[in-house]
Amino acid sequence: MKILDIGCGKNKKHIDAVGIDFSSDSDAEFVHDLNIVPYPFGDNEFDLVYMVSILEHLDNVYKVMEEVWRVTNNGGKIIIFSPTRFSNSLYDDPEHKRAFTLKSFDYLIEGAKNYRYAKSRVTFKIIKSEYQMGWRKTKPSLYDKIVLWVANKHSAIYTTHLECVFPVQRVYFELEVVK
Repeated sequence: MKILDIGCGKNKKHIDAVGIDFSSDSDAEFVHDLNIVPYPFGDNEFDLVYMVSILEHLDNVYKVMEEVWRVTNNGGKIIIFSPTRFSNSLYDDPEHKRAFTLKSFDYLIEGAKNYRYAKSRVTFKIIKSEYQMGWRKTKPSLYDKIVLWVANKHSAIYTTHLECVFPVQRVYFELEVVK
């Protein structure tokens, strides 16, 4: 299995991953401006792609997701973690450009309500998407469990009425490339 870690920084998500990052002060094998495509990889080169805390830094999500689709095999998996709009970390970094919700990738999911408005025709399938409390390593409290249950089971009500009062910190996606 060939693995790509986009925006790996100094903490690759898998020991055997090929890293690509903006910074020469990273553990990346490839230093590259991630806003510029194509990336220095061939078509269908990877089986698994990690994008942990990177999409919120990039200029054009469509363009990046088209490139990820290109370098990933049909049926390959994409793992994404990004901050939500009320995440503590969203505004800590002045380079963050956007936040994400459970609906953020509907424009790239055939059959989803917003797919017809997409500016791209690359297609992914959502394997899993969920809100999470964050990067801390502690066991979730009862409060965390209740907020997450509401956020994930009733996401429309949560994002419309409750998110600003009971914020979660990040959103997780596992996507499958469909070619």
